[in-house]
Amino acid sequence: MTETASHSPGMGHRERVLDFVSRFADRDDDEIAQALQITRRQTVNQICRALVQSGHLQRRANEQGKIGNFPVAGETGPVTDAHSERATKLPTILPTDWFWEGNVVERLAAHFIKEGWTIVKCADTATREPGPDIHAERSGATLLVEVKGYPSAQYRDPRRAGEKKRTSPSLQAQQWFSHALLKGMRLQNEYPHATIALAFPDFPRYRTLAQEIGGGLDRLRLTVLFVSDAGTVSIVAAPAP
Repeated sequence: MTETASHSPGMGHRERVLDFVSRFADRDDDEIAQALQITRRQTVNQICRALVQSGHLQRRANEQGKIGNFPVAGETGPVTDAHSERATKLPTILPTDWFWEGNVVERLAAHFIKEGWTIVKCADTATREPGPDIHAERSGATLLVEVKGYPSAQYRDPRRAGEKKRTSPSLQAQQWFSHALLKGMRLQNEYPHATIALAFPDFPRYRTLAQEIGGGLDRLRLTVLFVSDAGTVSIVAAPAP
């Protein structure tokens, strides 16, 4: 089947993406951007995430080991007015920074897939979905990951666009690291037979914090992962055998 881009008059990027996915399921963001001739791949990523929030698409691993986009049952065409009320209640503009938590989750999930893990679920960061950010399984083992992004220097809220935060990113990163540590310990208590990991974008501040409590992380049996902009994952703390 030849994949042809939709160029119907009056169709915006959002409608074209949904129309394309309804006809060619499992395509990743890069493939969609190329087929629809949308210059910025990140534009497609934001659109697909927004369509997940509004209940039109699902994002999960495809046969190529990438995060593919799939239509929800019953979605066979462009966004219609029937969904407009639900869609407008959720944000449609998501952060483009690679170190935003949702983007770190995607990079980490893609890495796990390449390593032979099955992604059971990725939490929706934009809607603050509760539970582990990533639930993966392989050969009977369960891996649960708490993911944090890195604070931006300016507010993400469009109403405060361009306004610099009073709290420095370095200090806020320490707070986020502490929150991740507490969440990891709670996950250990709730899932005693799973491997629990904390994951952060690869910033010097986070590496320093992990080094400062390295012995404690080992005793707590918590794994710490760092994810780069390119999607490379490094383990800097892991439980001793």
